[in-house]
Amino acid sequence: MVNKRSISGMVAAFAVFLAFPALSAAHTLSVSASPSQCVTPLSGQYTATITVTEAYFGGTVENIPVGKNVYELASSTDKGNTGLNQNYFTTGAVGTQAGTANLGQPTSFTSPASGGAATQKFTVTTSVPETYVLANSYMWSPATVTINAPATGCKPSCPTGQTLVNGTCQPPTSCPTGQTLVNGTCQPPTSCPSGQTLVSGVCHPPTTCPAGQTLVSGICQPPTTCPTGEVLGGGKCVPPTSCPSGQALSNGQCEPPTTCPSGQALSNGQCEPPTTCPSGETLSGGSCTVPPTVPAAATFPTVCQASTRGYKVRAGQQDTIIVSVLRQGAAVAGAKVKVTLPGNKVITKTTQGNGKTTFIVKPAHSGTIFVSSPSCKEMVKVKVYAAKAATAQRAPSFTG
Repeated sequence: MVNKRSISGMVAAFAVFLAFPALSAAHTLSVSASPSQCVTPLSGQYTATITVTEAYFGGTVENIPVGKNVYELASSTDKGNTGLNQNYFTTGAVGTQAGTANLGQPTSFTSPASGGAATQKFTVTTSVPETYVLANSYMWSPATVTINAPATGCKPSCPTGQTLVNGTCQPPTSCPTGQTLVNGTCQPPTSCPSGQTLVSGVCHPPTTCPAGQTLVSGICQPPTTCPTGEVLGGGKCVPPTSCPSGQALSNGQCEPPTTCPSGQALSNGQCEPPTTCPSGETLSGGSCTVPPTVPAAATFPTVCQASTRGYKVRAGQQDTIIVSVLRQGAAVAGAKVKVTLPGNKVITKTTQGNGKTTFIVKPAHSGTIFVSSPSCKEMVKVKVYAAKAATAQRAPSFTG
């Protein structure tokens, strides 16, 4: 008989315990295990074959259920075995029976009538050491065998830098600082950022900086400000080659003026233009000037005109109102036009290049629409009539 069971592992050493009964019908049991082998592909599991050997001088059958401290089943023909029996696996000490009781081990032991030995085998797969316990009431102590992993272990090993995930070696998705991920492998740098030095595959920041620069978090930082009289150029403080307007370059220094052009005043080494002018003069471009006399521009009134498109404007009815803005008969573009509907709803638009703009309106009330514009000399009014009365519908008639 061959029974199979999967727990998660492999096999190891064996132990056999035999007892010799006082009766001629003694029934002895022993168990052994083959050397454990790793499951392929490597996953931490290992397997072994358990062999159960029984010898009985009478050819009777013992049916022992799975478990600790159990009695033979009524179907057994060996009526002398009336004591407690053992038939179980444990992952703890013998006798604890940790885990599920029925793990697939044999439950029926039959010896040939000749008194010889009979065997039965089954396979165990596990990932932790396990002990199989087997005995009947004729034996002084149980027969046991323990399944252990091979000495080399069954967990896969991964190349340097890779990680074992669900039994598979996975390449890295990120690398230590300073290294680069290339084809699933972290590669050390072959060059370093400016200012750093490559030593044994590692970039080292500087410990000192060029004159004028400051070491900040391992990086040499150029100056952001310079001493008075110098200017920042190319990350360095250098003497100026030109000066602000009004100053003169002397021995690499910008010298402020000592005198100023007419109308300006010297303040803190700079010639300041006036901020106010005498009465009758205007400040323009930093100078006070007398504005030329310009005659007033002639102005002409602008006219607004409004017309509806084809229909008398009624409350509740959508209508189109076209507004034209004209100055001396010429169209005025860009003029803002405001339409106020009955109920004080206001719509604002701007005239196009042809001096016109269009309003789509639907007054809710009768009254007057007011059209006005800052460009127009007067307001235009459009009367809104009451909504049309509903027309009675004639009842349909049928003839036939």
